[in-house]
Amino acid sequence: ERCGTGVLYSKESERILKELMSLKNNPFFSEDISFEILRQFHKQFSHFSSEARCAVDLAMCDFLSKKGQMLAIGLFEVINKGSDSTFSFSIGAVDAGSMRKQTEKALEWNIIKYKISNENIHLIPWDLLDNKTLILDFDGAYTKFEMFYGEIIENVPNLSQRRIILAEPFHFGINNKELDKLFDLVKSEKNLHVIFDDSALTIEDVLKIHKRFPLSGFNIKLQKMGGLYPAVEIIKNLGEDNKVMFGCLYETSLSIAAAAQLKYMLRESIDDLDADLYTGIDSDSPIVTPRGRFVKNQIGIGYEPNINNLEEIKNL
Repeated sequence: ERCGTGVLYSKESERILKELMSLKNNPFFSEDISFEILRQFHKQFSHFSSEARCAVDLAMCDFLSKKGQMLAIGLFEVINKGSDSTFSFSIGAVDAGSMRKQTEKALEWNIIKYKISNENIHLIPWDLLDNKTLILDFDGAYTKFEMFYGEIIENVPNLSQRRIILAEPFHFGINNKELDKLFDLVKSEKNLHVIFDDSALTIEDVLKIHKRFPLSGFNIKLQKMGGLYPAVEIIKNLGEDNKVMFGCLYETSLSIAAAAQLKYMLRESIDDLDADLYTGIDSDSPIVTPRGRFVKNQIGIGYEPNINNLEEIKNL
């Protein structure tokens, strides 16, 4: 109801639940859970929705890492690069008053993300944002570079002096000439960066984009990629110059806690992990700091659900 898309979420929930219930007594899980079983699971059940795979992936990662008395990310034997992560505050207001009010509230954070539409881009209070890094989330709204560039030039004062990350202004699959124009712009403006989101859901997607535009950035979402295992594989294939943002859908702290651990694989990243903050029903949420989200419990996923509110979480 809060998202305004309750029916769509309900239909998707039914599909996910059906897929998960089909695993009950499945002979695939007759063997002891192991890292190899986790790897094989993603191969054998690749036809499942990414959310269902994510649920099983996180359950197995939680089980195995608790057994080994380590954080879930420790299962993947990644090198802790001492991440310099930054938390981003998201704003999606559609009127001038609330846009300014939310922006003023967000000024304590170093990065502010705006959900952009043609109804609100002109409402952003630029006079408050001279020293901020901004993420403009277009969600693939454009198919022609000229339309996108016109919006940017018309509505973003002093563009060349601002630090701006463009989150998927185009889907990667559109006309190559339009993408070339976008990346010509990024090359000419040293403070502009591009991050792909829905265009990069699999390792194949990421490698295809990375090959064509090596300086692209990526938004890693566990629910869209199928869990920690595929997300780790994707990050391993990125270079130091690729900007990485960790994002989320409308979800509870369970996968937020898992995603928050991925930052240790990178020297620099952005934590756009805030969905659980809007639900108000989690009691063990990862703490929020200017340097991102951090789990309180250093074993497993690092999160225990509020038992009293499990039914409310399920309904949500």
